[in-house]
Amino acid sequence: MEAITCKKELTIEIPIDVVQREVDSVAGQFAKRARIPGFRPGHAPTSLIRRQFREDIRTEVAQTLIPRFFQTAVKDQKWEVVAQPQFDDLKFEDDQPLTCKATFEIYPEIDLKPYKELEVEEEQAAVTDADVDKAVADLQETAATTEVVADRPAADDDYVNVHYRGQDTSSPTSQPAEAKDAVIHLGRNTRCRRLQRT
Repeated sequence: MEAITCKKELTIEIPIDVVQREVDSVAGQFAKRARIPGFRPGHAPTSLIRRQFREDIRTEVAQTLIPRFFQTAVKDQKWEVVAQPQFDDLKFEDDQPLTCKATFEIYPEIDLKPYKELEVEEEQAAVTDADVDKAVADLQETAATTEVVADRPAADDDYVNVHYRGQDTSSPTSQPAEAKDAVIHLGRNTRCRRLQRT
């Protein structure tokens, strides 16, 4: 499903009577705790409270009503909102409905087709003798232990512990390389197990 189908925009319009009731309620709360010079707490005229705290009252009213109406709208549409919506284009004028635009994303609607009766052909793994031989050889190498041999010279497939010091002959100015306790596997593909450069 394309991401564009998950992004929604919704215009929220809150009726004048609902806004006015909330304004009266919030203004009453401000009047109870506001300190206005010349008036005892809770005794300042409502008209003065509305003028003095106009923006604070409007902010609280918007923060209370907009999320409530947004939740009602998305519930009516049966949308599942992914994250917090973004509210823009707020219009809050006297004697006018409070309006704004909500932008948000919803979970996509997935039409799941019947799947319980589907048949899948199981692929048989083809194991050859070479696969078995390689697996056995890998296990043997993993479990192998070394044994010190002192009665014969080193031969192919032996591991030898060596110390050596050498220099790159193609670059006489290069620093000498020295290996201490290097374990070398002798054979056609001779390789060094551990090399410490100093």
